[in-house]
Amino acid sequence: MQFLQSLQRPEVQKAIDGLTAYAAKLDKAKGKRDLLRIESRAGYLYFRNYSRLFDKKKYAFISRHGGEISLGSRYASDPINGALN
Repeated sequence: MQFLQSLQRPEVQKAIDGLTAYAAKLDKAKGKRDLLRIESRAGYLYFRNYSRLFDKKKYAFISRHGGEISLGSRYASDPINGALN
């Protein structure tokens, strides 16, 4: 989260605040179910805001879904997904 904060991008500040809140809940988790719930909600929040970090015009990145460019046995719809695959 320090990296996201260092970008000083107002459009992801709500996500940073939410991720910070989920991180604080980790120490209070009472078991595997709590940990999985926190991970699921934090992951959803993170990936919902992930595309805001990239210049859409330059990289044509919209989301992690879809696929057209073939890179090995995996498919990617743009260079960002190709790198993540």
